[in-house]
Parts: sequence; structure tokens; C-alpha cells
Amino acid sequence: MGINKMRKLAAAFGLKEPSFEANGYFKATFYRPVKSGEKFGVKFGEGSEKTSEKIIALIQKNNTISAREIAKEIGLTHRAVEKQISALKNKGLLRRVGPDKGGRWEIIG
Repeated sequence: MGINKMRKLAAAFGLKEPSFEANGYFKATFYRPVKSGEKFGVKFGEGSEKTSEKIIALIQKNNTISAREIAKEIGLTHRAVEKQISALKNKGLLRRVGPDKGGRWEIIG
């Protein structure tokens, strides 16, 4: 009953019919609409840029802010912020001066 409902809803929204497999495990595949000219991952790149800008802005306000505080402020996981900070360091835009505790961030350029 549920599978038929999912098929009908997909058709109602103009989506490709979902596929279902049962061979020891149950697998359901759903398809999303693809807009003309859209490429997978484009939005991720744009969002990533905005996140790094938010991190830089927070560091400009408080150069002793921790990665955990940044994560809490912008609503990301601590690990996601660490990856963004690492990318900023690799690009030569950010540098840590001093130890993890008691040190500060320095924006380069």
C-alpha cells in the first residue's frame, strides 16, 4: 500500500518513478528533479564560500575565538569548522599564532 502511494506521489509531482528491490535487503531509490544546466555539487561550493566568509568575519571580531565557538555561532559541527579552517590555512588566508589555548588567529591578506 505504501509503495503504491509513493509511486503515485512521484508521478503527481512529475518525478521519475521510484524503484524498489528486495533480495535479502530492501532498497528504495528515489529521484529528484534536475533543473536544466544544474550540476551536482555546485551549490555545495557556493555554500562553502559563504561559510568561510562567516568564519573570517567572526575571527575579525574576536581573534581568540575557538573553533568550537565558531561552530556554535554559525550552526555547524566542530569538525566542519575545522575542515573550513584547514582550507583557509592551506589557501594562505589564515594563520594560528601561539598555542591552541591562549593563542590567536591572524588573517593574512
